[in-house]
Amino acid sequence: MCGAQLLHQQYSHLCPTDVVQQVWKQIEAAKVPQTKRPGIGVAVFVLSEKQPESILLGRRKNTIGNGLYQVPGGHLEFGESWEQAAYREVLEETGLHVHNVSLCSIVDTIEPEHDYHYMTVFMRGYVDETRGSEPRNMEPHKCDGWLWWKWSTIPTSDLLFWCLRDFKNKNLNPF
Repeated sequence: MCGAQLLHQQYSHLCPTDVVQQVWKQIEAAKVPQTKRPGIGVAVFVLSEKQPESILLGRRKNTIGNGLYQVPGGHLEFGESWEQAAYREVLEETGLHVHNVSLCSIVDTIEPEHDYHYMTVFMRGYVDETRGSEPRNMEPHKCDGWLWWKWSTIPTSDLLFWCLRDFKNKNLNPF
């Protein structure tokens, strides 16, 4: 029996519109899910002349990686450069303005158990002291607050958000 005969046998009791709907449902059910792609994040090592060898860290809350420490950052928006994302994220999260923003490193982080795969572009930027030098918690629903940490004393890897953990575990340096 050919495919057309099978279809006729299966749907002969239906009107043509119902046949189309039934076949369409089968096609939809058979579709392979769209392939997932990694996200692109921008994370910023905020540096300050007033806080030598230190970075700004906040503790995440109410989001993926809850309770882990991370530098300011977020998603790269469509049409945005890495530098623009760095300026925007630091201002949105800490109220600080940064300058002399530059590329530090790019880290690929995969956490299958959390359905997380990101390419994180780590940038560094210096606080514009003329516009304020103390961070403010601009998103208290996402972060417990911001503190300066000496790079040599930042929390252990198990307390760092995954991309920062991977940066540190590769013995990279934000300075």
